[in-house]
Amino acid sequence: ELLTDEERQQQLAAKDGKAMERVAEPSINFPDFTSLTTRTQAMLERSVVSSVIGELADNPAIAEWVNAGLGLHTGENASSKCRFCDQSLSEQRVQKLEAHFNDEFRRFQADLDGLVGEIASAQDFAKVLGVPPKEALYTNLRPEYEKATNTLAQQAGTVRLSLDVLLRALKAKRDEPFKRFELGH
Repeated sequence: ELLTDEERQQQLAAKDGKAMERVAEPSINFPDFTSLTTRTQAMLERSVVSSVIGELADNPAIAEWVNAGLGLHTGENASSKCRFCDQSLSEQRVQKLEAHFNDEFRRFQADLDGLVGEIASAQDFAKVLGVPPKEALYTNLRPEYEKATNTLAQQAGTVRLSLDVLLRALKAKRDEPFKRFELGH
């Protein structure tokens, strides 16, 4: 049976080839997507026990602003007047705000931010796949190698997009911490 022109060229290249240096084994470390997904879903379902102030629970932008402002009016920054409007700030209002943004809430936000950071750094795996260039291989091996590296790049892209879905879900949870979320199946 006659060889195709491409097969013939590959065989001739193999026959005429010179010994090349040994190629280092590729190091490819995909993130543990299953663990990250499970932990994300648990975080989305987690609720914070707090004395919730409805207006703050319903409006994440205001809640974030008030939480930042609370830190500017308590502790070493304590003030009996609002630094924004220069009106009297009652102790009762400060206590209600502190009950809304309690330690459990702060721990939850810290856990959420930690998981967001972990997933964001896991997305960087695709930048360092560590595969050798095709020129490091014999000519007859390059076409198959290119197909394999293209497949690898596609799979890495899929994982990266999936991690992006997890990040968006966690950021939505950060914006609305008292709302329960679920990942789409």
